[in-house]
Amino acid sequence: MSIHSKRELAATSPLASRSHSVSEVLRRGHPGEKPEIIIPAQRRSKRLRSESEEQNLERPSGTKSEQVVPSQYWYEDGNIILVADGNIGFRVHRSVLAQNSTIFRDMLVVSHPDDVGTLEECPTVRITDVASDIASLIQALYDGSSLFEYGERLAFSTVATLFELAYKYNIEHLRAQMLRRIRTLFCHQFSVFKRNVEFFTVTDTAERGLRNAALELVPSRDAIRAVNLVRLADDMQMLPIPLYLCSTFLDAETLVSGTTLQNGRKVRLAHEDLVRCLDARRTLALRAYKARERILCAQPAPGCTARHKECATLLEAWAKAIVQKKDPDAPYNALGSMQATIKKKTLCAVCMDRLLSENTEGRRYVWQKMPEDLGLQEVPGWEAQL
Repeated sequence: MSIHSKRELAATSPLASRSHSVSEVLRRGHPGEKPEIIIPAQRRSKRLRSESEEQNLERPSGTKSEQVVPSQYWYEDGNIILVADGNIGFRVHRSVLAQNSTIFRDMLVVSHPDDVGTLEECPTVRITDVASDIASLIQALYDGSSLFEYGERLAFSTVATLFELAYKYNIEHLRAQMLRRIRTLFCHQFSVFKRNVEFFTVTDTAERGLRNAALELVPSRDAIRAVNLVRLADDMQMLPIPLYLCSTFLDAETLVSGTTLQNGRKVRLAHEDLVRCLDARRTLALRAYKARERILCAQPAPGCTARHKECATLLEAWAKAIVQKKDPDAPYNALGSMQATIKKKTLCAVCMDRLLSENTEGRRYVWQKMPEDLGLQEVPGWEAQL
């Protein structure tokens, strides 16, 4: 199942109504997916559990047979142990969990210690979140200052994990901080995108990625997750860029089959977004061709200050390199900037300024048409001004 909009989830979201039990919230996996999580350390409430509720609970015994492996977050004075998938344990403080998460707070309030498994005389709560994800969450709760400052560029996978867990466990301040960082990359104004965001070559794979000062995204592993995250955040202004990345950088098989995250979770596009991306591929390819055509057909500017033949020869050689796919900076990505490549050429100032201007205008036009090309009826506040 795919992630849908927050409005679609609202009817079933345990965060939307206090009438839902804590166990219902914690049994849910990532929004839009099959339930992944069970919290077996649910303690006895004042009423008896129904038979169906008992079947959804699993009481950790706290015996050696469980072989809980302490993680790097194992505080000696911690008073509760979260046991993640793979029996990885996190000994932390109840007060920290309760202060940050209403889900954990409610779980701790409505429960009784005699119904909780124990390990080293600590209550244990078993969850099926991946241990590496929980480690990121614990780090954010205990030492999140680096995550909230834009001085350090973070991988999109890290920010997405924290956003998803913050949404799931209702950690509002963390959700807001991660969303603010994501919005800097998935901006809705061309002037901001042009000034702050760039495509880059990934060192290990030579594929193209997208980054700014706060965030770095690799489409092959992040683009589908990014679309689903934006759907979860219910922010239409952010949607065009991740859809563009899917349409431009992912092949049809990946679009249909989805991608597997580092934590082993499979993510796929919702049907309507899959259709959008498949339909947009041809249009965006044509726009990329138009960007190449501007260079292939480029002639020296009327006011060329060099000897006309020198600029003409250079432009002809560049066009030939693009046709033969010998130029790694060729605009196969319609939204990509050619500014750095153009400035490397030994063109006269007049011819260079003309090419720079044409490249910027071409990108601005692609940006203006992006919502329409991606089948989005309306994106509020979408701006294509320089």
